[in-house]
Amino acid sequence: MPTDLPFVNFLRKSATNGFTLLETMLSLAVLGILLVLAVPDFYPMLQRQRFETQHRKSGLCLRRLNLWR
Repeated sequence: MPTDLPFVNFLRKSATNGFTLLETMLSLAVLGILLVLAVPDFYPMLQRQRFETQHRKSGLCLRRLNLWR
């Protein structure tokens, strides 16, 4: 196979200079799967954290009110 063909040289250069389309698509697919698995677990944790923060703030407000009496 002669290597002076422009198409063959183009393929050889693109394979060594960066990511191929297939590698990029596979990476995005793996990232998408990880996000699908992580987001449902993250949302309840976020709600619980918000509730605990508000509960803590309300307790601080009540203590401050009791100090002023």
